[in-house]
Amino acid sequence: PGPPSGSSTRPPSSGGGLSSISEGGPGSPTGPPVISSEIPPAYLTDPFSAEPPLEHLRHLDATTATLAQLLSAADADVHLHSARIRAVLTNDPSVVGNYDPQTDAQTQARMLRRNAAEEERRRLQEEGQRIVAMLDRDAGGKGRG
Repeated sequence: PGPPSGSSTRPPSSGGGLSSISEGGPGSPTGPPVISSEIPPAYLTDPFSAEPPLEHLRHLDATTATLAQLLSAADADVHLHSARIRAVLTNDPSVVGNYDPQTDAQTQARMLRRNAAEEERRRLQEEGQRIVAMLDRDAGGKGRG
């Protein structure tokens, strides 16, 4: 699932960032400016240690939101967090509004690895069940113990 219907990776208006522009990004003091209002200050100092502020989840009423709405908001917050990190690393604030996990090579590679691991887990579980069934069948006429 993607962001909640009618939204994007752009955070709900929360006033959480600065409205100024920070000159240059990490490691590039003379590079183009990174717009701080799109990226909270913690991302500018150390993007890999920045805690996602979970704007989409915080804008839901936890007592009335459905599980689907909560999961969708959580996904939107994950995508926003990834977009902010990429925006700082590439020193391109437009990434925040344009990030799409379906076209992100790192995200796609991670999904492929996760799917392969899940398939391998399923295969091993089925193989284990077949082995136990064969052992039970072989031990069926011989008595256990």
